[in-house]
Amino acid sequence: MVLFDRFGNPVLATPVGAVAVPGAILPRTSESVEARIEKDGRLFIRWNGDPRTVRGITFALLDSRRNTIKATVINRLPTETRFKLTNRTAYYQVRVDYVNGTTTTVVSPL
Repeated sequence: MVLFDRFGNPVLATPVGAVAVPGAILPRTSESVEARIEKDGRLFIRWNGDPRTVRGITFALLDSRRNTIKATVINRLPTETRFKLTNRTAYYQVRVDYVNGTTTTVVSPL
């Protein structure tokens, strides 16, 4: 669904508490990604940042060619997940989709 402001400009639908302004630049806030392999062999991944500026976060496991093995999308708090590792897992990826349409992607080896 596309919404329009009083001037006819498209406005992104945003989560409650977030404010979308067409073409707005979001203020940069402190963000971090935490990842660790837990005692049971699962990978724990957490994104920390200002959730008011985020539409959704995609966490994924990647193989050695950076193809997706498994992915999950989180769009509410807490922004964390756990994955069971496979013998093909070589990387993990965190993609943050912001309310103004921009994205940030982090890929890191295990």
